[in-house]
Amino acid sequence: MKSPAIQSHFIASKLLAAVIITNFITLFITSLASVKVSLTPIIYLTSFVSTSVFIFGFSFKRPRTSAPILSYFFVGVMLLLLTLPRLTYMTDFITDNSVLVISDDYARMAELVSMVESDVYPLKHPANQNYLLSFYYSSLFPMSVMKQIFKFLSLKNVIFLGNLIYHLLALLSLLELSTLVFKSKRGISFFMFCMTFFGGFDWLAVETPAELIGHCEWWQNRFNGNTQISSFYSGMYWSVHHYIGFIAIILAYFFFSYTTKRHRYAKPFVFCVLMAAGFYSSPFVFFPVILFIIPHYKTVYRRIVRTVPFLVVFVSCLVPLPVFLGKLPGQTFTVATFRLGFHTSLWIDKLVSLPVYFLLVPVVELAGIPLLLLASWKRLGLLQRQYLVAAWMFFASTYVIAYSG
Repeated sequence: MKSPAIQSHFIASKLLAAVIITNFITLFITSLASVKVSLTPIIYLTSFVSTSVFIFGFSFKRPRTSAPILSYFFVGVMLLLLTLPRLTYMTDFITDNSVLVISDDYARMAELVSMVESDVYPLKHPANQNYLLSFYYSSLFPMSVMKQIFKFLSLKNVIFLGNLIYHLLALLSLLELSTLVFKSKRGISFFMFCMTFFGGFDWLAVETPAELIGHCEWWQNRFNGNTQISSFYSGMYWSVHHYIGFIAIILAYFFFSYTTKRHRYAKPFVFCVLMAAGFYSSPFVFFPVILFIIPHYKTVYRRIVRTVPFLVVFVSCLVPLPVFLGKLPGQTFTVATFRLGFHTSLWIDKLVSLPVYFLLVPVVELAGIPLLLLASWKRLGLLQRQYLVAAWMFFASTYVIAYSG
């Protein structure tokens, strides 16, 4: 059976890359000067069209195999599970109907109010004009643009539609990219199974069925934990901007390693912009990137850092930085407190509890995949082993450092 056109031409991956890059370009332009908020749709759509033309000029390498029907089933079920909880948002049109927001969408509502109702950039929190909005709103540009163009849509409508678009493109993109890596259809199906609704066993950690739609990652509270490590489903459902940061980094790697483009600066440029967009979508996702870049330090230095696009994008990254810095006073890092209560000393408890953390978190949140990879150490290539070490190093840091505020 031939691969569907959307898969063989990597349409979802290219569209998603264009959206993510446009998010960053719009953030850069609106941060450069006190641009009127009413001009956002013009800036965004112009940037999106230009970016799309550029991105669709890339050609991905030939897939190693086609994606099986079973993998599309996993994508469909995941999309359904992610979409149904917010479906009630679309009943906002009904007169006198009151729809409550779910999950962390109350924060998205405040950000979108400011993105739509403010006069100029930089955006201020609607309830406190002395408080700059978080850089997270860079991923919300598609939603705010929809609201500004189609004024009959409510904020809840555009949150629903924005999440749906992101989820659809992200899931199809993962499916497309998996055909470049895996040799067998079975490998693709297993990968998509783990990356979709079966992101981990966090559903086993809940005390009541109602918690299944809650913050499952807080199961660590039973071990005095203050660290959130979410499964793929939790990340996509609760905070799509973090997941977009993740997929931006993945796309940067694949565009650099699995595409062809005649112009020598094209791939370094896309790599740099996607990395920048990943940071401004979620710095948490960006933190471990340096560990994964280390094995490629020669390539990164010769083919990226020494190029003109790197300098251009690096300088561009500094422009929206005040928005990020304006958020920092209330943010900090603190000591991760996961431990079993054996002793009055936190660090003695943590030393004793270390094996429990290293066993439970990979199993509950990541379906045991990190442990399976360790068991397959001898079968891994050198680069794969370096990636695995980098992943475990970052994971180990979460036992000591947590985020606060």
